[in-house]
Amino acid sequence: SASYQLGGLRLAQAFLRPSAVDRADLALGDRRQEVSIEEIPLPEHHPEDQGTLAAMQLGSRFSLIAVAVHRGDGSRAFNPRADSPLLPGDSLLVLGQREDIDAFQRHLAAG
Repeated sequence: SASYQLGGLRLAQAFLRPSAVDRADLALGDRRQEVSIEEIPLPEHHPEDQGTLAAMQLGSRFSLIAVAVHRGDGSRAFNPRADSPLLPGDSLLVLGQREDIDAFQRHLAAG
């Protein structure tokens, strides 16, 4: 359907050029919720016990979806596995509501 194609195109643009797309409107049933897609750099010295997506608890603790990992070497991993290692210099492309993204960023800043 055309709406799925449009949604897929917007997500692809966010992955390829995150600065070009700040947010996407997703229709969830009869209700619409605005979600953001944002690239978040990981701190250079993030705790070792949070060295994977699973350990960071993006979904269960922050209600966020990891869309991609942008590696410090310039490579990208789309739809990263929960056990993928997170390295200094990496950034996460996350999808979620603004308040959840802000909470995750505060958590990272607190170390």
